[in-house]
Parts: sequence; C-alpha cells; structure tokens
Amino acid sequence: MLSQFSVFGFSGSRSCQLSVSAAAALASQVPAGSQVVVGCARGVDQCIRQQFPAAQVFTASGSFPGQLAARSAAMVRQVVSSSGLLVAFPASGSVCPAGVRPGAAFSGGGSGTWASVALAVQLGGAVLVWSSGPVPVWLSSRGSYHQGFWFVPAVSVQGSLF
Repeated sequence: MLSQFSVFGFSGSRSCQLSVSAAAALASQVPAGSQVVVGCARGVDQCIRQQFPAAQVFTASGSFPGQLAARSAAMVRQVVSSSGLLVAFPASGSVCPAGVRPGAAFSGGGSGTWASVALAVQLGGAVLVWSSGPVPVWLSSRGSYHQGFWFVPAVSVQGSLF
C-alpha cells in the first residue's frame, strides 16, 4: 500500500516508546526516493528525522499551543496538497480527545497527533493511523483496519462558494 505514495508525513507521540518503535518499523518500509515531511518535536518526529536526514522539517515558531498547532497544520496541508499519506502514531492506548474531529477548530485537546489526523481527513487526505486503542467513529467509519493500522483513503473534497 505504501508504494502508491511518494510523499509521507509523520506525526506522533512525543513520549510513548511503543509509538516511536512502531514509527521506526513503518518508516523502514517507505519507498526509496520518497519525500518525507515531519515536525520538530521529540519522540516520533525525532525518530523520523534520524531515519530521514533529508526530511522536510516543519518547525514551530515557539512553544505556545497556537504555534505548535500552526506547525502541525502546515505540515498536514503540505502532505495533503502533495497527494501524500499522513502516517500517525498517537500514544499507545490513547483515546482521541472529545471534540477533536474533522471540521472542528484545530485543537488536539492534549493530542496534536489526533488533531493532525482530523485535519487531514477534513481536507480529504489519505491517512494511516497506528492505534493500539479505540479510534473515533469519524475515523473507523471512513477507514479499514489491518494489522494495527487504520487506513483512510484520500477523497475528493468539494469546494464551497460560501
């Protein structure tokens, strides 16, 4: 499935070692020559930067929540506009916070990874989410599950005149 993409964006937990290990394992399957984009955080982001030294790194302009959200949203938009795949690794067993969903304001409620997934789905992007816990209905109803991952294919999103 990964071979159908040439751009990969990675998002994930800053502190969960299981998420980092899962990210490292999947990253080893990214096709050679692919473009990789990632954030500037520790954890999954740091693991991906180490595996892909040429990755495009989105850096937050500061450490305030709005600055971190702007970084994540810019990275997600880059992946989706490139017809890429957002690959997300929330903390093992974590539940998507209430209120985080496609169409809601970009807020992770404590999980920027889930907010990034919701934005990618809202924008019609393809998403692959590693999850050892329950996933929100807005994800499971759009996707399919296989060996620890939920996959949501890209969809065409209609623009609005208003």
